[in-house]
Amino acid sequence: MSGLAIPISIDDIDPPWLGAALSSGLGGEVAVESFTVDTIGTGIGLMGLLYRLTITYGGDPGPAAPSSVVVKLPVLIDATRAVALAYRFYEKEVAFYRELAAETPLRTPEVYFAAHDLDSDDFVLVLEDVGHLRAADQVAGCERDDAIAAVSALARHHAKFWNDPRLHGDDLAWLPFGSDAPIPEGVVQGFAAAWEPFVEFIGPDLSPEVKAVGDWLPGAARDLLSVPEGGAVTIAHGDFRLDNLFFDGGRTVTALDWQITTKNVGGYDFAYFVSQSLSADDRRRYLDDLVAAYLGSLSAEGIVYPHEQFWNDVRRTLLFCLAYPVQAMSLDLTDPRSAALVREMAHRAATAIIEMGALALAPGA
Repeated sequence: MSGLAIPISIDDIDPPWLGAALSSGLGGEVAVESFTVDTIGTGIGLMGLLYRLTITYGGDPGPAAPSSVVVKLPVLIDATRAVALAYRFYEKEVAFYRELAAETPLRTPEVYFAAHDLDSDDFVLVLEDVGHLRAADQVAGCERDDAIAAVSALARHHAKFWNDPRLHGDDLAWLPFGSDAPIPEGVVQGFAAAWEPFVEFIGPDLSPEVKAVGDWLPGAARDLLSVPEGGAVTIAHGDFRLDNLFFDGGRTVTALDWQITTKNVGGYDFAYFVSQSLSADDRRRYLDDLVAAYLGSLSAEGIVYPHEQFWNDVRRTLLFCLAYPVQAMSLDLTDPRSAALVREMAHRAATAIIEMGALALAPGA
């Protein structure tokens, strides 16, 4: 596998390369005769380019050979590549699929080939095509049964790595803590460019209390992302939201996009999900059910997450989650869905901060 060159763009992939990549993942030789390419995720995969390759094989490839795959490659914009390199997005995602995907009970796409070059930061992932699964719409929000399935699967993932000794040593050197540089520094930089345009864009819907959170949040980012003394650490997905989740008929959850994964508290992913993927009305209706499902699924795996610690972790994360709609100002806001997403994320984050008690942790509270 190490001898197979990393393609720079989709045009660099030909049938022999794809056949070799699939052969390495399937453990047996397959011959790719041809394939067609469709671009997917336009306007969504901002840090990676996604393509669906529909494959024609030469001869009988066997039942394990996929009829289509998804190929993920770097973006071609230098400024975006620089951001990806600074945050090690590509390195982390490839490393996760190589080293940890097989361990987590949270379903992830099968990986046929994964490679990353530390010097150039080029990478390629050849993944199972999950396009047959049901996608959800983050703007529309999440129905109760999907949300319960999502947080239950998330809890099982967290439980698998709960205080794993590898998280406190050098075994997973590629996996940073959420508070490690340059993540907090990136929040400071992002707010400097986007906060005032965000305030203007949201207008009077941004309450004075939440605006005050935004005013001090950049300076508090490292603290809000830190694991509290004595707190449990696990592997956080980092971007656990509806646009990255797929469901089958039995509501098995498949999670994509592991570029932002970090070592963090379990409450981080939970708070991010309920404040970004649920409408405010839906959160009010079944938040208690989601808390019970998450903590109950942890308990079933032998993990006790003390009530006070859980809520402290959740509320600290809710304050930080205001950063997400702010930094989403980089989207093309002339696009109706992008504009609706930013407005909805801002409303959800703001109401969650107020209604879930996070303001009690704000300075001067």
